[in-house]
Amino acid sequence: MTEFLRELMYPSGAAGFSLDELYGRLKPFMYVPVLQQDLSTKEPLYKELPTKESLTKDSSTKEPLYKELPTKELPTKEPVSNPILPTKEPVHVVKEPVVKREPPVVKEPSVKREPPVVKEPSVKREPVVKREPSVELSIPPIIVPPPTPQKGFTSILWCAYTVAHGGTELNIPLSLLAREERKIREDCLNRVSPAMVKQRFGFLTLSQIQSLLQEIQKTNKLAVESPATWYIWAVYYATMPTVQLVFGRTYIVISSESPTTVQILYDKTRGIMRVVNDVNVSGLFQITNLLKPLNGVGSYTLLDLKQMAIQLELPVATSAKKTALYETIGDYIRTVIT
Repeated sequence: MTEFLRELMYPSGAAGFSLDELYGRLKPFMYVPVLQQDLSTKEPLYKELPTKESLTKDSSTKEPLYKELPTKELPTKEPVSNPILPTKEPVHVVKEPVVKREPPVVKEPSVKREPPVVKEPSVKREPVVKREPSVELSIPPIIVPPPTPQKGFTSILWCAYTVAHGGTELNIPLSLLAREERKIREDCLNRVSPAMVKQRFGFLTLSQIQSLLQEIQKTNKLAVESPATWYIWAVYYATMPTVQLVFGRTYIVISSESPTTVQILYDKTRGIMRVVNDVNVSGLFQITNLLKPLNGVGSYTLLDLKQMAIQLELPVATSAKKTALYETIGDYIRTVIT
């Protein structure tokens, strides 16, 4: 026991412990719970451990078992000591403050992204019709009479028939037109001969007269008569007054022995002829032959052609050539009289 205490107080290679340190080392062994005595032998199972006072001197040597060492002031922090392993100085555990660190933020490189283009499906939309709000008016509605159809003739026969009889409108019922037209055409072909037409209009050739008589016969009901058939009807209706036929910016006079003059206006856009008496022909260009409205190009000078173009209201260039200007005038006249 003494050797054990010596080893505790003076471990090999150590300077020794103080009394307080030795007591601290023996304290765990002094409070171990054990049985007081064996019930069979009635002897104590352990011996009384020496107290702090009994350890001061060795009974055999009468010398103190330890040397008093100067006490050391312990730091303010509570030392951590191991009661079993000998240590020279207490080990102090300094707890570093826990610093909460935020995770590093990694910034991604900024990439400019274009917004996706969403194509809307093409939908055919009907136009929105803006309707005005209906407003009740106390004014009675204005009744507009239907426009009266413009009176006129679609056939040269009936226009010549009306003029020859001194009228301006046709008075034959529609139900009798077809039958009367057939009778008049047959009578004209029986009474008018090519010689009679040649005697009245000597500038016409016999071949031209034969062509006009074939148009009077009108085997094709859908065929349109040319204005030159006026020569045949003027011979057939000998009492017909003098007729001025107006075609656009041109006009022609079919003379007769009657002192009366009648104007007939050709409305080509409507395809009708109207009897009028208010057309001033002084500023229009007069032609002498419906089948040959112009003479040869050699019959005119450049100045004559320019004056004709001015009457027809055609554009005239300063550097216009004679042949080109002659063809332009001829094309216009043929357009308005056919």
